[in-house]
Formats: sequence, C-alpha cells, structure tokens
Amino acid sequence: MNGKRKKYLRMGFQQKFSFHSKEIVAISCSWCKQAFHNKVTCFMLHHIEEPCSLGAHAAVIVPPTWIIKVKKPQNSLKASNRKKKRTSFKRKASKRGTEQENKGRPFVIKPISSPLMKPLLVFVNPKSGGNQGTKVLQMFMWYLNPRQVFDLSQEGPKDALELYRKVPNLRILACGGDGTVGP
Repeated sequence: MNGKRKKYLRMGFQQKFSFHSKEIVAISCSWCKQAFHNKVTCFMLHHIEEPCSLGAHAAVIVPPTWIIKVKKPQNSLKASNRKKKRTSFKRKASKRGTEQENKGRPFVIKPISSPLMKPLLVFVNPKSGGNQGTKVLQMFMWYLNPRQVFDLSQEGPKDALELYRKVPNLRILACGGDGTVGP
C-alpha cells in the first residue's frame, strides 16, 4: 500500500487493557492492527513514516487508496447559474449517467490490478444465525475495510455488486444462517 501509516493511526488502544495511565499512551493502525505505546523501547518515529502493509489479511482487504471520495454537487447560486447556461445535451446526459452510477454514494472504487490481491466483498444479515449476525458484521468491519462489508438488512446486494463490478479477482461471501441468504 502506498499510504503512510500515520494517516491510519488512532489513539485509545489502551481502553482494551485493565490499566489506565496518562504516561503511557497507545496507538494502533486501523488497517494492519499493529499497536505501539509511547515508550521509546516500543514506539519510534520511523514506525509512522513506513508504509502500512495492511496486515495479515492484506490480500482480501480493499485498500483505502482504491476508495475515492465523490465530490458533492454545489448548491450555491453560482452553481445553479452555471447549470442554466449549459445547453449541450451531451453534458446533461453524461451528468445523469454519473449520478445514476454513483447513486448518492459518497465514494467510488478505483481498483489497481494485482495478481496477489483477491478482495473479499462481504454481505451479512445481522438478524440471522440466532442474532449472532451483528457480531459477525462487526468482526468483518474490524478485520476488513468497512466499505467492503454490507448489511443486508439495510439494502440488498445489487448496489454493492454494481459498485465493485470492475474489481479484478473479487470474491463474494454471503453470511446468513437462517436461509435468508441464498439463490
């Protein structure tokens, strides 16, 4: 992955331990799950600058560099005036196509092909499996990129499949133990 680890570091790791100390502050990487505390013997500045490997599950994680934010349309007066001045039919049609393609999602997927990567797209019904599905959903969101894990109780798989249609070597996992996920 090209991104530096410092973008993905977060505080608050020590909440998982029984001790709480103001002298010891722990940080962990959101992707590779590597954790450090601020003692010189453990944490050194070069850890922040080195690229993140995405950890043990790197081959199935959709890297954050593949996820591109979509700019929201401007709602200003200038933007509406610009729209009125456009008379080209082609531009309007292509804009509608883009809106149709994004469907209001705040991001698009721009995959970079690699034979080593086999991203996993996960669909979970949190109400299935004796209501254990919620734990499964949270677990996949922890280990993978949350943008590749979808809750089937919120929406069907169609939009997610459309979003990931251009991802090479994509694997799909559907989780539901009560017959709600199937052909």
